[in-house]
Amino acid sequence: MEFLKHLEHSPEHFRQQIQHFLCKMWGYHHSVLWFTDESGNISHPHLYQIQDKVIFDYLANYDELDFLHPKKHLNNISEQTIFRISDIVPNAKFEKSEFYTGFMKKHHYHDEMVVNFTYQNKLVGTLGLLRSKGDRPFDKQDVKRFEAISTFISLKISSQIMLEKAEYQKRIFEAHADRSPHGLIILDLTFRPLYYNSSARDITSDLLANKSEKTIDIFVQKYLLSQSYVQLGFVRFVSSPSFQQYTIQFDPKSDFQKEPVYIVHLIPNTNNNTSTPTIDHTLSLLTPREMEICHLIRKGYTNLEIAEQSCISINTVKRHIQNIFSKLDVKNRTGLLSKIDFL
Repeated sequence: MEFLKHLEHSPEHFRQQIQHFLCKMWGYHHSVLWFTDESGNISHPHLYQIQDKVIFDYLANYDELDFLHPKKHLNNISEQTIFRISDIVPNAKFEKSEFYTGFMKKHHYHDEMVVNFTYQNKLVGTLGLLRSKGDRPFDKQDVKRFEAISTFISLKISSQIMLEKAEYQKRIFEAHADRSPHGLIILDLTFRPLYYNSSARDITSDLLANKSEKTIDIFVQKYLLSQSYVQLGFVRFVSSPSFQQYTIQFDPKSDFQKEPVYIVHLIPNTNNNTSTPTIDHTLSLLTPREMEICHLIRKGYTNLEIAEQSCISINTVKRHIQNIFSKLDVKNRTGLLSKIDFL
C-alpha cells in the first residue's frame, strides 16, 4: 500500500519512480524497465543502477539467448506473467549456458527475474531484475509481491504509452495543419478554443479591425456566437477591412480524438478582386436559417433529419427549401448542390 501511495501522484518520470521505490522499499537494486509490444519486442529501456554498456551488450549479442525474454513466453502470458530463472531451467544448466557465461557472469550478475505487465490482455511493459552472486536468489515472496502490485504498474505504463501516442499524433496533426492556407479552429462545446493553426490566427487578425481585440476569443464572440442557431452549423461570407473575402464554415459537433467538438473552417476566397469588396449577391439573398439548411443538405440530410436537427416542422423545412430553390434559380437538390459546391 505504501508503494502504491508513493506512485499515485507521479505521472512524470514514472518509470524512474517505480524503480526507485522498488529499490528503496524492497532492495531491488538493479533493474531495467522496457516498453513491450504485443509480439514481445522490447524497446526504450529505462535503467536503474545498470550501466549502459550492459544493455548495449545484451541487445547486440544476448537478447535471443535470454531464457526470460518475453518473446519466449507469449503463449503463457495470459496465465503467468512473472518468471524466475529457477522456474525455467535448473541452476546447474543455467550456469553452463552461453547466456550466463557470456553475459551474466561477465557483468557480475548471477540471478534474474522478469515481470511482464499486461493491459487488456496485451503486453505493455517488461521489468528485468538482476542480482549478484552474493545476494539472495529471487524466491516465491518476490513473485507474490509483484503479483500484488503488477496490475497498478501495468495501468501506469499503459497510460503513459497512450499519452505519448496522443502527443505524437498531435504533433503530426499540427505540422500538417500549419501548412494549410485554410484556417482551422477547434472549439469545445462551451466554445473555448482548443486548437487553431497559424492560418486561422492570421485570418482572424485580418477580420478584426481593432488591434487590441485581434484574438481567437474575440473572433468567436463576434462571428460565431452572434449567429442564431449556431450549434446547427452555418456558412457565412465575410469581407475584412482590407477587402479580402473569406468563407466561414461552422461544423456542429464533429468528433476529434473521441471528444465532441465544433470545427471552424476559414477559407480565403482567392477568386475575388481584393481592391474592392465583391460579394456573391445571389447567395447573400439567403437568410441565416436558409444557409443552415443548405449546409445540412450538402451533408446529405433528408427533410425529416433537417426538421429534427433544426427543431422545426417538416412542412417548414419544405417551405425553406422551396424559397432556396427560387432564390438560387434551381429546380432540385442536384442543382442546389452544384450551385453551392464550394460550401
